[in-house]
Amino acid sequence: MAKNKEIYRRNNKKRRSYKIPTPFIYTLLVTVGLYFFIHSPIFNIKNINVTGNNMLATEKILSLSQVNIGQNIMKIEKEDIIKMISVHPFVKEVQIKRHLPYTLEIQVLERQPVGLLVSQDGFIQVSDEGYFLALVHDIGDYVLPVISGLNIEELPGPGQIIKNKGLNMALN
Repeated sequence: MAKNKEIYRRNNKKRRSYKIPTPFIYTLLVTVGLYFFIHSPIFNIKNINVTGNNMLATEKILSLSQVNIGQNIMKIEKEDIIKMISVHPFVKEVQIKRHLPYTLEIQVLERQPVGLLVSQDGFIQVSDEGYFLALVHDIGDYVLPVISGLNIEELPGPGQIIKNKGLNMALN
């Protein structure tokens, strides 16, 4: 009878079970699966389309963006690309769109020169908002009005606004 009691106790001893909650397992599996899916070569960039550029060459915009074919489209930071391209004086606005799984679109809105401002170093292309776009040494084939007779004390660099009341009046 003692043997039976001992066997009974062993069989009915409270067994510890380590059950992992089912929702946790599913969440972990989905998270790990998504991580490997997003980082797979499926999302490597194969096409980069640049639209809206007339003054700037596509190669220049791609160079400014620092995005390359083969990069993972999910890993790129759109805001960083926008900042890098927006540095150029001719760029007014940039939008980045992902067309999954492997195409990136860069949409550019350019500032257009509306006049040539006479300066000591040549002619300054000016946008309608008064931005210094570029310095040119020869008018060449430009069909833009020449703005002269303004006394600009401090000339800003390309991409900055030229602050001058006479220029504002000439542009408006």
